Amino acid sequence: MFGVPKYGGAVLGQFVYASPGNRDGCKPVSVEAWPKGVPQIALVARGGCPFAQKARNMQAAGAEAMVVFDNVVQVHRLLATY
Repeated sequence: MFGVPKYGGAVLGQFVYASPGNRDGCKPVSVEAWPKGVPQIALVARGGCPFAQKARNMQAAGAEAMVVFDNVVQVHRLLATY
């Protein structure tokens, strides 16, 4: 969420990818493809540039908030100790 949230408040909106070819949000975003009339929560892939740059780009595009997801598939192994 950008800014200071209201105490007890909530963020409601629609999840959208930053833009085709810019899933990591490292470049300025063209929002023509974003649905109109509802707040947008930008989904961006991890990596490619600093988190602050991603946040600035999403905020400049008008997103209400940003969620960064991992772009690497990792297999987690369960370790058992006896």
